[in-house]
Amino acid sequence: MHIRFDATGYFHTQHDGKRWWLVDPDGYAFFSNGMCYGSRMGVFGFVDKMENLFSWLPDKNDPVFKDAWTTADQIPEFVKRNGAEAGKGRYMFNFARANMIRAFGPDEWWNAWLKINVARLKRWGFNTIGVGVNNYYDERTMEFLEKAEIPFVWTLKEFPLTKELIFRDFPDVFSEEFAINSKVFAEKQLSPFVGNPYMIGYFVNNEPEWKFASNVNIAERVFAHKERLASKEALVKILKDKYQTIEALNNAWNTSFRDFDDLYVPFENADKFTKQSMQDMKELREILLRKYASVTAEALRKVDPNHLNLGMRYAGISVNEVPGTEYYNVLSFNYYKKTVVPHLDEVSSIVDVPIIIGEWHIGGGDKGLLSHGLLSSPTQEERGKACEYYMQGAMAHKNCVGIHYFEMNDQPLLGRFDGECMQHGVIDVCNRSYDELVNHFIHTNHNMYEYVLGNIEPTKTEGIIRYYR
Repeated sequence: MHIRFDATGYFHTQHDGKRWWLVDPDGYAFFSNGMCYGSRMGVFGFVDKMENLFSWLPDKNDPVFKDAWTTADQIPEFVKRNGAEAGKGRYMFNFARANMIRAFGPDEWWNAWLKINVARLKRWGFNTIGVGVNNYYDERTMEFLEKAEIPFVWTLKEFPLTKELIFRDFPDVFSEEFAINSKVFAEKQLSPFVGNPYMIGYFVNNEPEWKFASNVNIAERVFAHKERLASKEALVKILKDKYQTIEALNNAWNTSFRDFDDLYVPFENADKFTKQSMQDMKELREILLRKYASVTAEALRKVDPNHLNLGMRYAGISVNEVPGTEYYNVLSFNYYKKTVVPHLDEVSSIVDVPIIIGEWHIGGGDKGLLSHGLLSSPTQEERGKACEYYMQGAMAHKNCVGIHYFEMNDQPLLGRFDGECMQHGVIDVCNRSYDELVNHFIHTNHNMYEYVLGNIEPTKTEGIIRYYR
């Protein structure tokens, strides 16, 4: 890319008067076109108690195929949702790894994968390893990234929680416990990357669970909580400073509290009492979100002042999640629709910031798996057209600085750790690429900066897709 800005030795953001950019360590304008789990060879799937469904499985003690076997307690995402004990003795197998072992041997399969896939991603025109996280304890992601010398993003694990949660995984953000845990989180998760010039930045979290309940106001849940949370004390103080007397608050909310201490007794629906209570809860929710973002951002910045904070990687975003984004360098969310452009328009009309799409995909419906992605096309050719439509529209948007396809590998026929069995990968279990799809990726990726600069109009051919959620 010929456009240059200041060189800082690390990735940073820049607005050129027309659009936002990422800027690489040497000062060149950069658009992050990523492949999620581009470092991963295959996906582990359950075979436990289903062995009779497979025509071939090697012995669990066969040293040749030891890298293709694991148990569910070795899959962090399974452990997070079910606990380690539930996964012990529950065997999983990775057929893609097994096929690489067959081809290159038990000692050389990983090096072969590194060489093949780095060359392939570059030839296809992808310039970023997306997600960038160890979801298997033996995945060797850090080693892959070091040897691949491709820019990457990283998703931090073990987001700091508190013993008492406000709602789902939303912590007591005003507590000293949250501040302390944030410092520990930052040191543990980010220290290995300090000084790494290939790291674009880090996602602080991935699809927080509290946000999936879009009709729940976090501030309302604070007052409904049975405990006297630090966050409840902070919000009560804010209300006391605003209204001065309990009579004034009662008049505004149509309530009958005797004094402000009554606000510590759990009560629900504070966001529905009156128009004023609704407005107050909206403002208090924004305060909570800003604290949620700022405490972690400050802790992370102290450990690593150079890499970009890429935000919470929300599962979509609305006006409700915008507060707090001022503490991120880049706003991130995942978005599974035929196009992200209307959503980019909506978000950027509220906050003019650089945005990365952390996940998106179009699956295929013609290659034999039992599920075809969160949305899919009937053939690989139509899938390729649909992907180009999504990609080119995003690339041309003035606020979009990156899109990361999810994901490199197909999922197992009978399901990964949570049952997903989608044909959304770019390669199949035998490490063969879907060439009809890849040809469309190559066409767009090799002209990427022409779309980003507006020299080529995005395609109007949408491709045939079907939605599954």
